Amino acid sequence: MRRAVGKEQRSGAPGARERILDATFALLAEEGRHAVDMKRITEAAGVKASSVYWFFRDKDDVVLEAVGHGTLEWIRRKFPLAPPVGDPGEAAFALLRHLTDDFSERADFWRIGLQMSLPRQGGTMARRVAEMRERTGEEVASWWSVVEPELDGDTAVALARLTMSAVGALLIARRADAGFPTRVAAGECGHALAGLAGRLAADPEAFAAAGPTPVARSAPRPAEDVTGSRERILAATLAVLAEEGYRGATIARITRRAEVSTSSVYWVCDNKEDLVRQAIGRAADGWYSTVPACLPLADPASWPAYLDEGFERYLLANLAAPDFVLAGLQLTLDEEPGRPPAGYTLYRAIRESVRERTARWLQVMACAGGPDAELRTEDFALWIHALMDETFTQLVIARTDAVPHRHVRLTVALLEALAARR
Repeated sequence: MRRAVGKEQRSGAPGARERILDATFALLAEEGRHAVDMKRITEAAGVKASSVYWFFRDKDDVVLEAVGHGTLEWIRRKFPLAPPVGDPGEAAFALLRHLTDDFSERADFWRIGLQMSLPRQGGTMARRVAEMRERTGEEVASWWSVVEPELDGDTAVALARLTMSAVGALLIARRADAGFPTRVAAGECGHALAGLAGRLAADPEAFAAAGPTPVARSAPRPAEDVTGSRERILAATLAVLAEEGYRGATIARITRRAEVSTSSVYWVCDNKEDLVRQAIGRAADGWYSTVPACLPLADPASWPAYLDEGFERYLLANLAAPDFVLAGLQLTLDEEPGRPPAGYTLYRAIRESVRERTARWLQVMACAGGPDAELRTEDFALWIHALMDETFTQLVIARTDAVPHRHVRLTVALLEALAARR
């Protein structure tokens, strides 16, 4: 009787599949998916091209499996979770620290998976990322059920989703500002999450899915007409950037999306970098109308209700016209060597101006915090916007335009608890 021979043996290269996946993931981390081709993969893995095609159909298949491989490696390192010990707040801090200790360096497993799942057309990668997130969420829900045995199943899942949102927001905040105090934020957030868990165990209906208290504010601007040639080119640039990242936003892709000639593009810009900068600038005004206006409040203590409504409006407006935030996230998550592109510099300046406005608003609200607060007002403002962006990305990955009301309620309650700790 003949013994079955595995692919590893028949390929003539023991361990080849693992080396191919490790090498592909490293290339993705260093240079992005558009810099990865079969020649680079075979050179980095030290195998022949025939070995790659023995295991994978094409480059896209290798990349898909490599992202899943890198994420599974992270899951194996982090799970199963150690049982919570001692004070719930300290235990929750230890959980966040455990899940985010890689963020002090590159956090490639999270960054690459998120970046490749953001294109709006979805596909296998988005489903893979959603499945991985669901898998980790189930583990975290079980962990919270040990901390608070009175939590019902649905509430434990809601708390786990909030915890994973906090993990993702820590990455986004650190990518947006390398000086963001990740450890301090994780510590404060862990204690705040434990406090919320206690409240939810005592009252499962707390933070129910009812809509926020109405707060008067201006309506978002309607979408702009993009019938003109220049407008079509800039809109196409933003859309391609949102789907492909900076490296993938080639002039050829942009011209095809805009249905114009290459010469028409060069009437609008000097080069790709200039085109991306113009596209980001054009979209900024529309995005400004989607963020909380930070208007003065007659009762400063009512800021959570105001932020609650602003959060929902932000999600709805960006789901209707998502390209500005998605393009900005692609630029933020990119590993662009050397000088960052002008489009990213402009995007960052726009975002920082909004965070500064939020920080000034926070200073006069009940959540202002004194000079000795560990999480400064500027960092708290960045944390608010990172949580909003993280929630938005998860709706994009899930391909839904249904705002998760309870998750929004819980997120604002988390911010309120963080403010009280300050």
